Amino acid sequence: MDIHSYHCEGLVWEQYWMEFTPTSMMDIPVGQQSVIYNGEVYNQELTEVAELITSPEAIKNNLAVAFLTKIIYQWICLMHTVGKKDPQRRQIEKLIATLHANLQQRWSVADMAATIPCSEAWLRRLFLRYTGKTPKEYYLDARLDLALSLLKQQGNSVGEVADTLNFFDSFHFSKAFKHKFGYAPSAVLKNTDR
Repeated sequence: MDIHSYHCEGLVWEQYWMEFTPTSMMDIPVGQQSVIYNGEVYNQELTEVAELITSPEAIKNNLAVAFLTKIIYQWICLMHTVGKKDPQRRQIEKLIATLHANLQQRWSVADMAATIPCSEAWLRRLFLRYTGKTPKEYYLDARLDLALSLLKQQGNSVGEVADTLNFFDSFHFSKAFKHKFGYAPSAVLKNTDR
């Protein structure tokens, strides 16, 4: 994924530099897409990293770097198990990578099933097994996560984000957004404008 833009909240960038220096030879898969299922443990650790990195205490910043380094090593270990995964999991991961690369496209479950290829019922079973969500739920969540990011970037209106991500209209987008995040997309715009 190419980075197309950066932004910060406010006028001043705050940056904490971290270097990842392996102590031995590592075969890091560069230039290949890898899908990593974080799970709740990783989400909790990443939340803790975010809290520690913003602390004014240097010792807590260093602890955040240590946590993040551990997570990076775990991800690299997970990426090395890709070849050992069952073929069904690899198919789902490939489809997920395709979905994320094309979130602006409208995907039906039939479209998704055609890329593997398999039946819609089989695709639903695979998605539930490997992601805990149906294909429609996964696709909607991915679009809404991207929508949140787009709304935080100044210059994107609710209507533009709804259009970009191929929602039926702004009303349906706002309803789905509020259901997932607990607040309206317009609230993100108000906080970003400050």
